[in-house]
Amino acid sequence: AGGRDAPEGGQVAESHQGGLGEVLLGPGKVPAGIEIAPGLDGTGQALRFGKDASIQLQHVSEVDADKPFTIAAWVWAPKSKGRMTIASQFGPEPMERPKRGGERRKGWSLDFSMQEGPKLRMVGDEGKSISSAPIEDSLLTAESWHHLVFTYDGSRDRRGLELYIDGKSVSSHGAREDDVLTTLIGNDAPLSLGQDNKTFFAGGAIAEFRILNHRVDEQQAELLFLRNVLTAAATKDAAELSRSERSALATWYVRQNDASRGLRPWAVGRGALALRGPL
Repeated sequence: AGGRDAPEGGQVAESHQGGLGEVLLGPGKVPAGIEIAPGLDGTGQALRFGKDASIQLQHVSEVDADKPFTIAAWVWAPKSKGRMTIASQFGPEPMERPKRGGERRKGWSLDFSMQEGPKLRMVGDEGKSISSAPIEDSLLTAESWHHLVFTYDGSRDRRGLELYIDGKSVSSHGAREDDVLTTLIGNDAPLSLGQDNKTFFAGGAIAEFRILNHRVDEQQAELLFLRNVLTAAATKDAAELSRSERSALATWYVRQNDASRGLRPWAVGRGALALRGPL
């Protein structure tokens, strides 16, 4: 769906009066098992997933092994002992089993577990893959909102993947997989929220989901994390600002000054896909 501020070459799905579910799926088309729930800090909207519930969206071609991209999401982490899928885009099962074990389908997934934290995995032909997950044990708190950013430089190398949690850089590593992808991961499948046909996101929620067609740096990842606070602050008089809003505006001001001195500006507007509730 084209938003009023859709970037050149990209797409924006933005909720206005109709609400998040209607913007993404059309009036009255929210699938069974999906609840439209309060979003961050009780404001806006979020998609809350029931057992075996998921949403199929349009195909996204911007995520591939030879392209820089960023996936950013606000997610509600439910209590769970197993790994759960936030989003994925996998092609069909191949006719022949790959020479190695593991995932047979080509594509990517964003998932997490409370024990190991979030993980982005990119899978090419014959099950060869690269991934990124925190080195430390879980950095997520159950039954709370977290902002996740995985950004990639298009190098096909695992070292080209970086992770940010709640605006902060997190040391990451692969998981006994390849260091380099020799094939592409792109496919014609739709983007799925809440499942990868094997695991789901029961009890979890997504308040915002973005795919950007470029890599972000640490400053830009922090501003993505602060974006909702900044948007709320922009509608208030100075005397009405909360402490968190004042802090976010101070960070934004510093980043703008950095940009004016020749450093890289905040250029998150070149998004390929942005899904969010009203801000």
